Amino acid sequence: GIQTLDIFYENLAKDSGMSLFVVCKGDTWVDDHHTSEDVSIAVGKVLNNALGTKAGLNRMWCATAKVGAAEVEVTMDLSNRPCMTHNLSL
Repeated sequence: GIQTLDIFYENLAKDSGMSLFVVCKGDTWVDDHHTSEDVSIAVGKVLNNALGTKAGLNRMWCATAKVGAAEVEVTMDLSNRPCMTHNLSL
């Protein structure tokens, strides 16, 4: 698999208390981008479907995680309003 993606989804499943089983055969010989994107879109659609109307859920939440020297902060908004911000120096 893709190590970063595997770790991300293992932690998501563990920390959220949900069962998650993902299998994907992608074009990783080209790069990891499309496989990561496709798996994340599929998992997002499954979660959206599983959460239904989202009644009774906290609409927003924020979490920070650190693995080695990498640190990520995620703010999740269940309102279906997409947004991505970053301060990456690419």
